[in-house]
Amino acid sequence: MALTPATVFAEAARICWITQVSRVDEGVKVDFQGDLHIISPRRPDTFELGSAVSGTSRQGHLSAGPKRERSLVIAMGDTAVAMYLPEDYCEYKADVHDGRVGITARSIMRLHGLPPNTTTQFIAAE
Repeated sequence: MALTPATVFAEAARICWITQVSRVDEGVKVDFQGDLHIISPRRPDTFELGSAVSGTSRQGHLSAGPKRERSLVIAMGDTAVAMYLPEDYCEYKADVHDGRVGITARSIMRLHGLPPNTTTQFIAAE
């Protein structure tokens, strides 16, 4: 089977439940296949963790706990972590790669008794 941009994106989408990546004024918007727990959006210059509020990477209150979101807006240079299950989660970073704005997504699967399996993929914004 020949690889086209659509098939390459479909393969990347399986990594971190991503259905679409788009450029927005605030940074990069990531749309997911379903509701995910967004557990730690943060700025690279801080060690603060918080919960995503209204689909953005703004700092929330830790006492509010994780929110379930279908999309997330991440400011350039910021990162966020989303999980479907405690053993299956992804790290997202709004990034520039080869002059293209997008998301660097890193999938981490940790099954009991096995070493973690990680995959990293850059997905350019449409």
